[in-house]
Amino acid sequence: MSETLPALIDRIVMSQPSDWNVIGGRPSYRDEFHQLQSGNRKWLEIRSHYTVAAFMPDVSITLAWGLPVVDDFREPWANTFPNPHASSHFLDVFYNGALVFRALYVNVDGGRASLPLPLKHYGGAVPLRYSAFISLLDRLDRSSQFPSYFERAGLKSVDAEWPFEQGR
Repeated sequence: MSETLPALIDRIVMSQPSDWNVIGGRPSYRDEFHQLQSGNRKWLEIRSHYTVAAFMPDVSITLAWGLPVVDDFREPWANTFPNPHASSHFLDVFYNGALVFRALYVNVDGGRASLPLPLKHYGGAVPLRYSAFISLLDRLDRSSQFPSYFERAGLKSVDAEWPFEQGR
């Protein structure tokens, strides 16, 4: 069966945490290699997702999350919690082992919740499907308080296309 990206995202967004087999801890085998250099000294850094999950009704669909993007993320909405530390990460969608989609999310309050990034494309609001996508991640990753954190961050939802076509 072939999938379109919107249909695949819909299947994920409409799923429940009980539909997923979550495997935490490293190695996740979803790694990123990054070459670093200081003067004449070069080394290779390996960063990886810290959790993967397989969609039990169709194991050709998998998620991987936790690959760091910005370790010290700073935006007013993300740093207003009791613990102001926030960091951004990738949530990757794989279909038959191929990376087919990547979304950014932000861990806030010292990692107590995951939130979607407000999109300038939508006037700083968050498309409903993006919000539902990150809410699922939050429920897979921890005992979720997503609605409370979403509201406390001052984020707003909008009924808008997501994911939108690349290059728009």
